[in-house]
Amino acid sequence: MDDLNAAKSVALGEARKLLVGRMSFEFYFDFFEMLKTNNELVAAGHIITDENREQKYLEIVNLEDEALLDKLKKYLDTSDRIGAHLMYYEQYKKLKDVMESVTKLEEVTGALDEFKAMFS
Repeated sequence: MDDLNAAKSVALGEARKLLVGRMSFEFYFDFFEMLKTNNELVAAGHIITDENREQKYLEIVNLEDEALLDKLKKYLDTSDRIGAHLMYYEQYKKLKDVMESVTKLEEVTGALDEFKAMFS
């Protein structure tokens, strides 16, 4: 393996470690919390989507059911956090694509530094 490919491999390993460290703890708890509250909302007759989330929020506020409103808020909060987690994963996939095309060691370092900046 030449120096460039070795550097790419090391950079992707370092990026993967950052991603997994972030995702393994927070993501799974958020995912299960969102799944649980989603099921509770569906059982109450409310299916929440990205397209109808504002409408459903207003609908539930008007019901004046504090417990249901708390579930909706928890669902929306965890849904937003999962979206942030997925953004990290999308950036990792982009980094992998960049690593396929770089031809200089400096480009490897620059791409990795840009990825790492998201975590600081």
